[in-house]
Amino acid sequence: MAASGYEQATIDAAIQRNTMVERFLASPLGQHLRSVEGADIAEASGGRLLGTPAIKEEIDELDPCALLFPHGYLPIWTSIGGNAIVYGVNEAAFFWADHTSWIRDDSVMLPGTNHELPFTDENIPKGLLQLSTDTPDEFLADLRNGVYTDRLNELD
Repeated sequence: MAASGYEQATIDAAIQRNTMVERFLASPLGQHLRSVEGADIAEASGGRLLGTPAIKEEIDELDPCALLFPHGYLPIWTSIGGNAIVYGVNEAAFFWADHTSWIRDDSVMLPGTNHELPFTDENIPKGLLQLSTDTPDEFLADLRNGVYTDRLNELD
């Protein structure tokens, strides 16, 4: 046990989480994240555009986001059905994360199939559908203006 009274695994997990948060803040999405600090949820393209309190809840407690966050995917939007749009920090792109692809932390269900793959960094992108490589400003403006409503309703 560390001098702080916390288990070393707990300390390591907090360091890993904070490192990932810093990566997102330094990414092209960082300006958006700073703009929604403490903000409420807003409606966008038929779902919920997340402020930082809701993002924190998603990455701490709710799948698929809690499973994806440690691997470089941050939720920015969720549907009523539990699906999410995530930003991939490594890809600088936005993806659809269907909750049915991420029901366990040992496998990835390929979208639209019953085929499962092991939950590995290599397989995680295979369980996501790329929506856009637009800049965060462009993508978020389109999301707010309802440009993605029909596509997201189809996926949801």
